[in-house]
Amino acid sequence: MNANAIVQKLWRLCTVLRKDGITYQQYVTELTYLLFLKMMAERNRETGSLPKGMRWADLVAANGLPKLEHYRKLLVTLGATSTRLGKDDVLVLPPSDKASAEERKRYADARPLPEMVQEIFDNASTFIREPQNLTTLVTAIDEWIGFRTSATSSAISTKACCRRTRRRPSGVPASISPRAC
Repeated sequence: MNANAIVQKLWRLCTVLRKDGITYQQYVTELTYLLFLKMMAERNRETGSLPKGMRWADLVAANGLPKLEHYRKLLVTLGATSTRLGKDDVLVLPPSDKASAEERKRYADARPLPEMVQEIFDNASTFIREPQNLTTLVTAIDEWIGFRTSATSSAISTKACCRRTRRRPSGVPASISPRAC
């Protein structure tokens, strides 16, 4: 499937999310998070960048309300400057006041998430309220999109998020997609 066909399918999903009260801008934001996670997985860049349990396969594997709860936690965790990667990419969170010396050392020895990951997920949250809507998006992205080459990821990212913009007289952008959300 070529990039144009994938982008058209992604924009058709916008109607699903519109029923959940999600605006066009919010949809683009959700796509950014999900496409980034998918791209990291397909390019084998999760190791050393994303904690185990906070990766694309983990999101795909979850079902129903636990999937939505996991997604919410993932967004907050990946955007937190206090999140660290321990040995073998284990998630290491800041120790509590009552933490043992061993826990404090483990946190001190852990490395921060890459700056790029923290910038993408900085202050991240989701507007998706219905678990089925998240499942629909994740399933579609998992089945339709392959980021094995830079050209594919560039084409999809550019076309999905930065399509031509027309301005209305009021200054409000017209639909950037073939069909408004």
